[in-house]
Amino acid sequence: MIMPNHFHGIVILCKGDRTVALTGQRSGPQPRSIGALVAGFKSAATKRINETRMMPGIAVWQRNYYEHIIRGDKELNGFREYINNNPMNWQTDDEYTGAVI
Repeated sequence: MIMPNHFHGIVILCKGDRTVALTGQRSGPQPRSIGALVAGFKSAATKRINETRMMPGIAVWQRNYYEHIIRGDKELNGFREYINNNPMNWQTDDEYTGAVI
């Protein structure tokens, strides 16, 4: 669900073979992590949004992100309901910017 300054989503991780090689010091999220996925999405979306608005370099999203491991169908359904209802609650959100959805 895309909101004016943040988004909500559910990421499903599948088991499988993977190899991650780390060398030296690095800043930012670890490769192939949820942090890297979120950072990549936010970066690509910001670039496209700012190109469309012709406003390069302007921040779009809130900093950081919140993650939670969903354990079971009841919890999954609760998050789905929260995400679906989020636009209706935008004007009461702590991060409300006055933007219209």
